Amino acid sequence: MTGTVESDVYGLTVVNVSSAYDVKLSAGDLASTLNLCLGVGALGAVLRGSPQLRSRVVQSGRKALERKNGVQGRFMNAPIWVVSANVA
Repeated sequence: MTGTVESDVYGLTVVNVSSAYDVKLSAGDLASTLNLCLGVGALGAVLRGSPQLRSRVVQSGRKALERKNGVQGRFMNAPIWVVSANVA
């Protein structure tokens, strides 16, 4: 997905998505990868703002990662978007 969007949100005039692709996010072993996954993206933002929720998602995250074992260890599929913007 690539493209340009005209926007006046946050004072931005042009937002350009120059590339978007999926990667396998990993930190090697299960515990390290789970810790990484709980600290990035939207989930990481929620958990930083509400750390009391962390214990509620750890078990589900661990079970999900147990099924994702690759050559280089545990991994999570993660989208990466390269975005640039011009300030108005």
